[in-house]
Amino acid sequence: EVVERFRANGIEISVKDFRRTILSDERLGARQQEECAPLTEYVLFDLGADSDLEAITAPGVEFRVTMYDPDRLKLTHAPRRHQYLIARDVIDADVVINVPKLKTHKKACLTGALKNLVGINGHKEYLPHHRKGSEAVGGDCYSDRSLIKRVVEDLMDAGNRAQGKFARRLLATAVVGMRGLGKVVGVDANYDGSWHGNDTVWRMCLDIQRVLHYGRADGTLAAEMQRRILNITDAIVAGEGEGPLSPTPVPFGVMTLGTSTAAVEWVHALLMGLDPARIPLTRGAFALHHPLTDFPPERIAVQMDGVRVPADQLFARHGRAFQLPRGWQPAVDRLRPIRAAAPAEGVS
Repeated sequence: EVVERFRANGIEISVKDFRRTILSDERLGARQQEECAPLTEYVLFDLGADSDLEAITAPGVEFRVTMYDPDRLKLTHAPRRHQYLIARDVIDADVVINVPKLKTHKKACLTGALKNLVGINGHKEYLPHHRKGSEAVGGDCYSDRSLIKRVVEDLMDAGNRAQGKFARRLLATAVVGMRGLGKVVGVDANYDGSWHGNDTVWRMCLDIQRVLHYGRADGTLAAEMQRRILNITDAIVAGEGEGPLSPTPVPFGVMTLGTSTAAVEWVHALLMGLDPARIPLTRGAFALHHPLTDFPPERIAVQMDGVRVPADQLFARHGRAFQLPRGWQPAVDRLRPIRAAAPAEGVS
């Protein structure tokens, strides 16, 4: 409908799916559609030791993305190797318009201008979402040791590796059974890194952002930004609770616009009643190691309907306390209340 509306006004646009691997059936044990686009339509980037993931990468660390083959992920992410397969259309562009829907996120706390851009990567097998196991064994899928969770993880790995349809469905049934047993004995439902201790997904998101901002057509990163990013966020109806796939609608009535992705997301956190300095994703976007901006958060300037609003007054005037996902509830006191910020100046 959107394409036809633009065409009627003399503007030709097209819709393109950047996914090279598509999981059309979300049931456990489902097969993916492979090689849905030729490799020539992508640019391979390897950030190596310069990746934000390198700090948590060591021999024995096992990155995971739910419902995809873990062996393929080992080929793309290992010590001093962190690869991403980015759509060439994006890398060839002078301007990228990023249009996210603002909502909470079970793994990253919130998803808007920063997390939204994982969609420019063509393969899920290039996107670590968590590390297998508990914190006690070097993972970040869940906090405490759990035999049931460990068995479920192993069964899911076996199912994602299996080639035969019967084997995949059999292993998927075993996963469902073990999850049911876990529910009976009081084990929580987090089997995929959906909690505040996830120290992987935000790093992957910021790697993608660095590629978007600095990536060149030859697969290297330049010292200066290669394209402008315009962020237009739809929060007219936002989402809270179990986002991104099962959020509760929030009639928020807000749209945001900005050319600094990091600054826009910082403001989103403020509007949601969160302290962006305490969320790894928003804090990391301003980190000195791999900054997406050349200014600190204190210099973000916000205008609402043309009126300047100091950052420390933004929530009181225009915000709403969003309900966090279950896995983030234990950290809610740490993420709130918002600390007073310095008066905004200099950068819109």
